[in-house]
Amino acid sequence: MSAFSFADDIKKVQWGRTIGLNMMRAFAAGIVWGIVLLVTGNGSGGADAPQWFMLPIMLPLGYLFIVPMFLIIGKIMTAILGQLGEIGVGMMTLLMGLGLAVGDPLVYLLYKLKPALVPTEKFNILNFALILFVLDPNKV
Repeated sequence: MSAFSFADDIKKVQWGRTIGLNMMRAFAAGIVWGIVLLVTGNGSGGADAPQWFMLPIMLPLGYLFIVPMFLIIGKIMTAILGQLGEIGVGMMTLLMGLGLAVGDPLVYLLYKLKPALVPTEKFNILNFALILFVLDPNKV
C-alpha cells in the first residue's frame, strides 16, 4: 500500500466513509480521554473544567471544526514562514495525531469484532495520521 497523495488520490476518496471513520476515531479518543479524566479526578472539577462524560461528544465536534481550520492555517503559516512554519505545523500535527491515536485501539477492537461497522478494508491498532482517508477500491 502506497502513501496517500492528495493530488493523485483526491478523486478516489469516499468522503462519507472518511468522515465517518474519523468521527469514530475521535469518539473513541473522547472515551479514552474521558476515562483518564475520571481516573485522575480532573473531570469533576469546577464549572470551568470539562466533565469527563462530555468528551466523547465534544472531541468529534471539535475535530470536525478544528482540523479543517488547522490545515488551512497551517498552509498559510507554511507559505509565510517557510521551513520554520513547516516545523511548527508538523509538531502540532504530531501532537494532535497522538491525542487522536489513543482511541484507535477501541476502533481496532470494533474492527476485529464487527468489521462491517468500521468503514475501511484495513485498520491498524495505532494510526498517527490526523486524517485517515478511505479510498474507493474500484478506483485504486
